[in-house]
Amino acid sequence: MSKRYTTFIRKYTMQVKTYTSFFLLSLISVNSIYSQVNTDGFYPGKQNGSIALSFSYENFNTFYLGSGELADFSGNYITTGISAYAVYGITDDLAASLSIPYIHINALEMGEQGLQDLSINAKYKLVKVDAEKINISISPALGFSFPVTNYLLSDFGIGQQATGFDARIIVHMKTNSNFFAEMQGGGLLRFDPAPGGFVFLAKTGYAGNKIYADVSYALQKINEGQDLETPSVNLKALGISYQKINATIAHNIHGFSVYASGGYVLDGENIGKAIRVGGGILYRF
Repeated sequence: MSKRYTTFIRKYTMQVKTYTSFFLLSLISVNSIYSQVNTDGFYPGKQNGSIALSFSYENFNTFYLGSGELADFSGNYITTGISAYAVYGITDDLAASLSIPYIHINALEMGEQGLQDLSINAKYKLVKVDAEKINISISPALGFSFPVTNYLLSDFGIGQQATGFDARIIVHMKTNSNFFAEMQGGGLLRFDPAPGGFVFLAKTGYAGNKIYADVSYALQKINEGQDLETPSVNLKALGISYQKINATIAHNIHGFSVYASGGYVLDGENIGKAIRVGGGILYRF
């Protein structure tokens, strides 16, 4: 094997593994630790993958009612947690991922904790356009989530015990100078009584060999659903809508990546006006 060919193979392998970390870091940056939406436009490549462990802290003392109006909360509502993510490239154009969070909520001197919902996602690069200075891909993606424990449902619960599907289309663009942008949108189909709706995401950033950074806007709109202020509300049927902004910065070091992230809820329905900070570590294989 020639020296030139060996150098090429090493460079290509490093690039593929770097893209794997981009995928994990970008999906982590989109949502809070207990979100179930975790897919993106980067692909790890065949038989490449990553695993990540993330930590998050979220705090609010006001929340949005079902009408969208703000109301004061009697004290701070604090969520901390640990989440595990993994992604694997089945082929160069087909990837699968899964995630599961363990979170703890403390509100009004009451605490609850436990595993929430397991999410399994797959995506396929259906369309590829390789131009001189930019690459564009279009990918359909499908996700499935379900609760793995019979966790408590209450005003301070950690989820809705919702089972459902997430179907979306991802349009991803990346330039030769490592800047990227993408948009994705689709529908949430949840089994009764949990209400469904639609999601939209716009993101842009930089994905270099050592540095990754992005900013994003995320929208979730749930159709119908019950409100927190409704008498005898069924929390499984709660309609949680929001607009969020998020940001992530990461540094890649010898097969590992360390990152920091943050997010803020701009407005919504049946959701806290929360600020989130987090961080974590990722290993590529």
